[in-house]
Amino acid sequence: MKIFGNKKEQASEKDEKIVNVVDKMRSAGSSDAEITQTLRESGVDEARAKKLIAQAGAGAFARAVPEGAAANKGAYAGKGLSGAKGEIREFIKEEAEAEMQGLKEKIAGEVREDLVEYKLRLAGKEAEFKKAINENVSGMAELSDRVKTKLNDLSSQLKTVQLDLQEAKLSGAHAKNRAISIILLVLGILFLVTDLALFYNGFMGAFTLTVDAVILLVIM
Repeated sequence: MKIFGNKKEQASEKDEKIVNVVDKMRSAGSSDAEITQTLRESGVDEARAKKLIAQAGAGAFARAVPEGAAANKGAYAGKGLSGAKGEIREFIKEEAEAEMQGLKEKIAGEVREDLVEYKLRLAGKEAEFKKAINENVSGMAELSDRVKTKLNDLSSQLKTVQLDLQEAKLSGAHAKNRAISIILLVLGILFLVTDLALFYNGFMGAFTLTVDAVILLVIM
């Protein structure tokens, strides 16, 4: 963003104004030493003052002579050095104020440009941050899905193990019941044999049933 015009053009305009004042002081009868001293007291450095005086003497700038120059010359001569100093100081003051205002505008423009650039960088950082957050969230979601799948697999495996245990228990209980049934069957056979032996002993009277005989009968 361009705030100021061409610096050379600005410097030329300012120098031309000072040269015009120098011409007026010369017309009022001031010497170059007096003009240089007045310019230095007004804030113009010595090197620049000498250069401006030289330019005024050589006619480096094309200046129009206004009407009534003679009357102005006489009026300016009446003012003397004090009038010249006041005019130069007023010019230097205006020049300084213009420089200050231009500097303020330039700084404000640079600040605005820096602010825009900072906002753009901040927006880029924010986009990168959001992208990183989204990637992390996506990774966490994927991890969560994998964990859920694994838990489901473990749950299925656990159910399978539980069913196997239940079948094993049922199988064990069935075997136990079968053994009990066999034992009861054997006992039933023993009682049946005993009853038959007692019946036979009671009616026949010739057979004496003992425990050894019962055991021997069961074994046979």
